[in-house]
Amino acid sequence: MSTGVRRIAAATLDLGDGVGFRVLIQKGRAVGSSGEVQLRYAAVGVWEDGKIVRMTNSTTSTRPVLPPNALPRSGPMAEEAATLADLANASEHG
Repeated sequence: MSTGVRRIAAATLDLGDGVGFRVLIQKGRAVGSSGEVQLRYAAVGVWEDGKIVRMTNSTTSTRPVLPPNALPRSGPMAEEAATLADLANASEHG
C-alpha cells in the first residue's frame, strides 16, 4: 500500500496527427516509510474525435541508469562511472 502518490508531467509534446508524447514522473512512499520511490516513464497517446484510442507507456531506457550508491565496481560501466565521477569532481573543484 502507498500514500501520497504524485504524478508530474516533465515534458509534453504534440507530435501532430492526433499523437501526443509525455514524460511523467510518479513519486510516492509506502505507508509507514519515510523513503520516497520514483518512477519515470514515457506515454504516447493517439487521439481520435477527442478520445484516446491507443495509449502506450514505457519505462525502457536506451541506457541503464543506476542510483549513485549502486555504481558498478568492474567492467565497462565501472570505467564510464569513474570517468563521470572524475568530471563531476573536476567541475566542483575548479
